[in-house]
Amino acid sequence: MRKINVYNKFKNLDKSRIKFLISPIIVLFLITIVYFINDVYPFGKNTLVNGDFGKAYLPIYYYMYDLFNGNESIFINFKVGLGTDMYDLISIYGILSPVNWLLTLTSRSNIPNFMSYLFVIRLCLLSVTSFFMFDKVYKKLNIYWKILFSVLYAFSGWVIVYHTNFVWLDNVILFPILLLGFKKIIDNGDYRLYTIILFLSIIYSFYIAYMELLFILFLSFGYLVFLCKEEDKKMFIYKLGIGTILTLGLALVFVLPTIVRVFNSVRASIDFGKYLFGDMADKLMIVLFYGLPIILFMIMLKSKRGNKKIRRFYLYLFIIFLVGVIFNPINLMWHTGSYAEFPYRYSFIVVMVLYLGALYYLQFNESLQFKKSKNYYIYIFLIFIFLIYLFTKHIPVSAASDPSLRLGSYEVMFNALLISILGLFLVYSILLLRNVYLKYSLLVLFLGVCCIGWSLSYIGISSPELSKESTNYSFNIGNNLYNFLKDDINEEIRYKNLNVDMIENYGFILSKSTISNWHMNDSNSSDSLDNLGYATPFTSTTDRDGTLFTDNLLGINRYISNEELDSRVYNLIDNDNNVNLYELNSFLGYGLVFDSFNYYEGEDNLLNYQNEIYQKLFNKEDSILEDIDFEFLVDSNSAYLDENDICAKEDTEFSFYLTVSELSELYFDYDSIIYVGKDKKKYKGMDKLFQINYIKVNDGFIYNSNVNDSFNKKFISSSGIVDLGAYEDKKIKVTMSLYKDFCIKDFEFSKINIKKMNDLIIEYKSNVEVNFDKNKLFAEVNAEGNNKNLFLPINYSSNYNCEVNGKKVKIEKILDNFVSIPLSDGANKVVLTYYPSYLKESGIISIISLLLLLIFVKFKFVPNSIILKIFNCCYYLVFLGVFFYIYVYGFIN
Repeated sequence: MRKINVYNKFKNLDKSRIKFLISPIIVLFLITIVYFINDVYPFGKNTLVNGDFGKAYLPIYYYMYDLFNGNESIFINFKVGLGTDMYDLISIYGILSPVNWLLTLTSRSNIPNFMSYLFVIRLCLLSVTSFFMFDKVYKKLNIYWKILFSVLYAFSGWVIVYHTNFVWLDNVILFPILLLGFKKIIDNGDYRLYTIILFLSIIYSFYIAYMELLFILFLSFGYLVFLCKEEDKKMFIYKLGIGTILTLGLALVFVLPTIVRVFNSVRASIDFGKYLFGDMADKLMIVLFYGLPIILFMIMLKSKRGNKKIRRFYLYLFIIFLVGVIFNPINLMWHTGSYAEFPYRYSFIVVMVLYLGALYYLQFNESLQFKKSKNYYIYIFLIFIFLIYLFTKHIPVSAASDPSLRLGSYEVMFNALLISILGLFLVYSILLLRNVYLKYSLLVLFLGVCCIGWSLSYIGISSPELSKESTNYSFNIGNNLYNFLKDDINEEIRYKNLNVDMIENYGFILSKSTISNWHMNDSNSSDSLDNLGYATPFTSTTDRDGTLFTDNLLGINRYISNEELDSRVYNLIDNDNNVNLYELNSFLGYGLVFDSFNYYEGEDNLLNYQNEIYQKLFNKEDSILEDIDFEFLVDSNSAYLDENDICAKEDTEFSFYLTVSELSELYFDYDSIIYVGKDKKKYKGMDKLFQINYIKVNDGFIYNSNVNDSFNKKFISSSGIVDLGAYEDKKIKVTMSLYKDFCIKDFEFSKINIKKMNDLIIEYKSNVEVNFDKNKLFAEVNAEGNNKNLFLPINYSSNYNCEVNGKKVKIEKILDNFVSIPLSDGANKVVLTYYPSYLKESGIISIISLLLLLIFVKFKFVPNSIILKIFNCCYYLVFLGVFFYIYVYGFIN
């Protein structure tokens, strides 16, 4: 009688409209506990800012905020990164998502904190859409299970691990509705819901949508093989094909320009390490967080109840998606053949397959009475207490610089797996209980603890070693600097942050011009900055390093520093709260008029390359960077000098002595730092990492790796150029400490004579007046004579339309990357307009696709047998091609 009462109560609740509110309320309750314990805003000072969230996404939210307020362009930002295409705001950063529009409800300075609210909203929506799908697919299932699994979906391993990849959550929210759209095609051939949700998924994040399309392909194949009637197969393929093709065409205007940019970026050209196995424990943890779905799924596969074909269908799906956990080449191909370290970004698909399979089983055996009841109470209680102990004492905390679980030690890996394995035993033991009230209550209690426990391992964590990066430290600095610098109205003048206390995308936060940028940098832009001596780590460009000459060339004339700079080179123009704002005593200006010349590709050597630019651009025969002779002192037993290389036999210190007469800025540059010891495997891939312990000039530190603060120390980048400061009439001692078995390759000391630099600026000082308005750059400049050109320090792109005095002219690439515009004799008014690649062409295709889609929906076109055969043939060719690419080509390559 007790069991009947329990089920009747749930059935009564299932008939009420309030059922759709239960899951989000539970989710809100659980995430509130997580926020409270981890001191996450609004309960504390911690935020969700961590890893990629802080480096890439959050600065973009600042830009979105400015865009929503009408201050920026969706096509291009001329300020950040030498001019950055911003059209990926649509299909990478999800600017069309209604959740992101809520940014308008907060202040600009509160954006990092506001992310806490946006995450809660997305979690609640995850539970709503999943419950809605479960409710439609499994109408006879007890509402208890639908609520429970919708909460687990909101707190799934994928969501917890990838919560910092904020922009992908919208796709995961839509994913259950996409499955409903797929089901509608199966049930009655109606592809309207499918096309709408697929379209939204693509324009929110084409990267995750790509994985969802792969899922649809493998899902449909499984349906055709195991479940579809023979006479229905061709029509199903046709309906699915029409809905998918026209949706892709409709979304093309939002996606194609971004895809073109992605494949031209530095990230697409990086060759990541490839290996057969790896990070298996990390990937498994995403699906092992909660034992219930796995246990029920496995029981479903063994059970004789239900449809045998459906069980085989679920087994096929589970294998096809889970195999990437074991074999890394398959996982790599799922990620378009490129990724860094541990991605398992399509694992939300695996999670959903597990959930659907588990719920399918529960339809036939929701009482879960597998055998006679046994006394498991003490056993369950002991395991439960031990699990709580493990969660509180050994929570696996992810690295603060990585947005994913990194089981960095065997201890953490053991504890994480132990929690999961014990959780499996506990869940199975609870399922064996006969008392329904107790069974349901214990499942809710245990899974609630799991949701909170695993979330505490990731959400709002503050790493002791990288605490400033894992909280909103740099954004507090950015907000303060924004208020400090907002009165500077010179949009074109670029800033350089000498404190190195902010992420690369700090220009978005300050709303100021910088050459720093992160992620989607054009490969030409990155290469040119690297050649000019600026740090370009991984997929970033930065304003670190460079020389006075290159700073002038690129229009950098604002220097942010907590320290006092040399007044012989820099002029203090403002200060606030120990932050100083400097400008150069002499500045060339933004842009430059020069005579035409035949330019060839620059030298590999930094010094020679800059001298070549100086000579060609300014019609000079001497050098702007000059070599400095040095005296070298070191114990030959600890290090040795081999031509332009210095190598350490032991951890050692060595010194150079340089003599400078006239006032000059000194530089130390090098090609790379390589490991030459015997343990090659240990230092594999570290050729261009920094293995210098410290650098001192006259006993004052220029760089010190012993300072455990990744933001507030001056440090050496992989570009290989170090500014040693300005000196006059001095003998200078430069001391370095190098780690054992490392060599500094092709190093040299050079200088820029300050007087020569000032004389150059006086002779060639720019008369160019530049301003920006959305996707347009306006320049006014006078040119004397013919064959004059305007050099602009922005990225060259064929997407620019250029007019000079109302006439269209062709721009050219100069110095490997920058813009050169031909000028007329006299006054010139230049208008440079930017539109993303293939915007017009893709727009036409999208309009045609929309019209075709409306026609197909309105008139319900019935295809003949030839069309059905064509679609059928194309479908299987696509399936075989994709299957070969993912599951075979990865191993071959």
